[in-house]
Amino acid sequence: MKFTLTNGLLISVSWAALISCSPLIDRKAAFPETLLIARGILPTISGDQDARDKIAKRVAIEFAHRGYHREAAELLGAQNTFHGTLGLAELATEFAHQGEKSLAKAYCAKAEEASRQFLPMLPRPIPIAFVEAEASCQNWEKAKDWILTMGDSYDRSEANSKLYAERLLAGLANLAEDPPMWELEVISAKCVVIQKSKPSQLRTEQLAKVLQNIASMFPVNRTDAYLILYGSARQMGEDKIQKEAIEGAIRSALSLARDIEETPVLQAKTAEVLFQARDDRAYPMIKNARESCASLVGFYQPPALCAVAEVLEKMGRFEDANEAWKEAWQKAVCHVHPRARQINAIEVLLSKTRAGKELTSQDRNYLDSVQSGINSSVTTVHEPSMDVIKEVSEHFEAQNKANLKQSFKTKSKAK
Repeated sequence: MKFTLTNGLLISVSWAALISCSPLIDRKAAFPETLLIARGILPTISGDQDARDKIAKRVAIEFAHRGYHREAAELLGAQNTFHGTLGLAELATEFAHQGEKSLAKAYCAKAEEASRQFLPMLPRPIPIAFVEAEASCQNWEKAKDWILTMGDSYDRSEANSKLYAERLLAGLANLAEDPPMWELEVISAKCVVIQKSKPSQLRTEQLAKVLQNIASMFPVNRTDAYLILYGSARQMGEDKIQKEAIEGAIRSALSLARDIEETPVLQAKTAEVLFQARDDRAYPMIKNARESCASLVGFYQPPALCAVAEVLEKMGRFEDANEAWKEAWQKAVCHVHPRARQINAIEVLLSKTRAGKELTSQDRNYLDSVQSGINSSVTTVHEPSMDVIKEVSEHFEAQNKANLKQSFKTKSKAK
């Protein structure tokens, strides 16, 4: 393997000191090879720190999901953009919801420490994420203090909605209340609370109200909302609600434009839920998701193909899954920009990690090609998509203009 792997990747001195006394530790097991390679690619990504940190955040979260909390904190804490701080806050919320309160508080403390580099002007997503993180750890006053820092009324509404969801989960808010905004967190919290109640007409009405308000959400959030409601209604045996919820999920997933990056991902999610329910509509839905990938701009195709591949694998369609992963590699390798190739290689590695798949010899060939550039050892069986051709054309056109400009300067000097 040609990738250089370093244990102290991108970690600053201050963060090394913080982590040394932190309860965030790694589980006693070898890192998955796919994650090690993904981590090794990160420092080779140049030219766009925001793009690098964004994918680094996803690598770190994958480490955290597998119990490597020190490694996750190192990767997130070393970032100079807001993505690292955001990742720490999101992990705090996630582990709090899983009942891992001490772990959640440790991530929350590190998120606050990391956020100080942005003072006095915090990027917009950070205070909102902190409201949810602090509230999930039941630090109610801190959560309210973060809301007071927000000058934008829309941001306050979003933050107050997340606060309402956490208070509802803690038994401190009224289920009958309407939140400022119907966010996914609100849908989830209401479903959790309603699910604790006994079967009754009131319970059905409460679920119906949740169903009714999903229509007010952003189109890209509706599918997830319907799927959350469907899962709860199915467990409760609320047949009418679950039928309407799954119909809403299918309708919203198929109504999204195919050139939106979330479209194939949401269609794949819907297919997975349908498959788990032994619903025959799962196969047409995953086929639609697979076809939607081709409508995306080249850079967004590999992660979409990976999402489809993971669901196909769960459905037992192993050949189709491997073909989708193969195409994801090919789309990554044939991209004109090296940074896009590197980021999408990480996307495939993360997908393989989630699916528990070991790297094949062909996977390693693709990885070597990403590091060294396109070479003859990689055979592309699919024609490059039009967006790739366009990007290549624009690249060479820019090069030609630069060469002509330099040639003109040289001739002028000679005169």
